[in-house]
Amino acid sequence: MTETVKTPWQSRMTLARLGMHTDSRITTSGIRNESGYERAYGLWAKSWYWQGWISEVTIHDHAIIDLRHEEDCLQKIQRCHDRVLEAVQRGISEFPDSIPCLSHEKRDDGMLGLVENSWAMGHIKDQERKHYPTEILPEQIEAPVPCAIEECLHSVQIDNARKGLHVEDQLNTYTGRSRYTHDCKDRDWHFVQRIAVRRSAGLKVTFRPKDFSCSLLAESSVSMLARSSGEMMLNLFADYAPGGSRGGMTHNALPPGFTTLDEHFAEIERRKADLRHEDDADPDL
Repeated sequence: MTETVKTPWQSRMTLARLGMHTDSRITTSGIRNESGYERAYGLWAKSWYWQGWISEVTIHDHAIIDLRHEEDCLQKIQRCHDRVLEAVQRGISEFPDSIPCLSHEKRDDGMLGLVENSWAMGHIKDQERKHYPTEILPEQIEAPVPCAIEECLHSVQIDNARKGLHVEDQLNTYTGRSRYTHDCKDRDWHFVQRIAVRRSAGLKVTFRPKDFSCSLLAESSVSMLARSSGEMMLNLFADYAPGGSRGGMTHNALPPGFTTLDEHFAEIERRKADLRHEDDADPDL
């Protein structure tokens, strides 16, 4: 019998049914990573509409995970999702007539603290409160049900990170980065996977993530996209590395359009030198 488990994706689907977009990230940014296996995991739940007002509300939690211990990683990630979901549900019930935000400290029970957002309240004090249609994931879309361990999205993402990839994914009603471009009307929900190769052929690669998206939201479907996109990016870079099928076809052993960090910094210095040369040549300066 296939073992099924509760997964963080189920919490994100529940957040989507509350109208919250979610972004998650596994990265080395902001941590020491002395062991080479440490990563920062973060989850952001965002809405641009709250209790009749158009205003951004973001609930965030994070954890430091060790990729050598997958079960511990999944438990820490699940706890992040549990805390964010609990905070959103508590915010809906405790702030029916105001806009919440995260407090600086967690509560005594370890859950996320919420306070009234005085800055946001100051901006809406003269606005008429209107209950617009909200971007809520419809009930008929794939229900969050237990899935097989091998189909767990975050198991796949941990494996991607273990292979050296920077991993982000989003469950939202648009494809792209978070931005104010919608007016609180219902739209189609998508899963977006963002993958970046940070090192190839012994070289550090300039951060340039690639996006892959799908509108199938069953966990087995998003996990398949996450796994295939990671393999696709790794295979692409392996093809252009020395010994690959396209090895030697580019000057830096990277796929066309990608640069090493050394090339990136050299280009920055070149532009600075050009600007200094222009300043020296301008008699009015």
